[in-house]
Amino acid sequence: MISSHATRAVVTCFFLALILGVFTLHAQPPSPGGGSVLDSEEVLPPYVGVRIAPGYHMQTAARIAGAGCGCETEAENKVGLAVGLSAQISLSKRWYLLPAVTYDSRPGAFHAPMDTNNPMVQIESNGFDTVPGKARSVVARTTLTYRVLNSELLLGMRVTSFGRDVDLVAALGPAVGYVVGSRVSQRIDLVDPDTFRFVNPEGLPADNNGRTLILMDDSETPALNRLWLSAKLGLLCNVRAVDGRFMISPGLFYDLALTNVTSVDDWKVHSLMFHLDFRGRY
Repeated sequence: MISSHATRAVVTCFFLALILGVFTLHAQPPSPGGGSVLDSEEVLPPYVGVRIAPGYHMQTAARIAGAGCGCETEAENKVGLAVGLSAQISLSKRWYLLPAVTYDSRPGAFHAPMDTNNPMVQIESNGFDTVPGKARSVVARTTLTYRVLNSELLLGMRVTSFGRDVDLVAALGPAVGYVVGSRVSQRIDLVDPDTFRFVNPEGLPADNNGRTLILMDDSETPALNRLWLSAKLGLLCNVRAVDGRFMISPGLFYDLALTNVTSVDDWKVHSLMFHLDFRGRY
């Protein structure tokens, strides 16, 4: 199984190489015998429209607060969705401003082995007696939903054109958001031995015949960081239709989180996002 660290490293390297490649392509001198399509086209008018953006959200490792784990977790990547408004404003024949405001849903999940010497990990026979036992494998699990009102302002550069109505654009820039809310569920599972259950002296909610203790069940995320900052880079393709009145812009972007989800954990949510913008000429 590929770790979340390896996934993020591969995705980051891919996008850096892709952006470097397109800028290098753009920097090449024009071929002999005439100017390029870019030089002959007019400055485009503003386009405004809507965005739909599914995202593959890659969590960084974190420590599970409250579970007494004391160890680094393994992230489980999830799929979310962003919807909102976007625009393209031409600065020149090649350069654009690409503002957008979206409402993002960014789910996440983690799991990690717990220290079997933790006082919370007391087990007994799965019958009605209280024969002491020793836990050999206990896993702490966290699932979370993370909702952000996000704004971004990217700088786009038209790299090349395919005819007069299709452009390839490289873009990068900052994103700033407000975390509207976040809900979290947290539990610990007794994996081994399979004939025992938790003693549960604190009377926590339990499931799976006492082999699962529920620490939080769809609760407000504690110590939530309301400020969201990230850096975004990627490629998009502008396709104009109906004499340039409308524009469809599919794109692939990597969103690198700069802030943590909470103020107590080293926990970030990076995203690989597919944008699909439908815009009309303004």
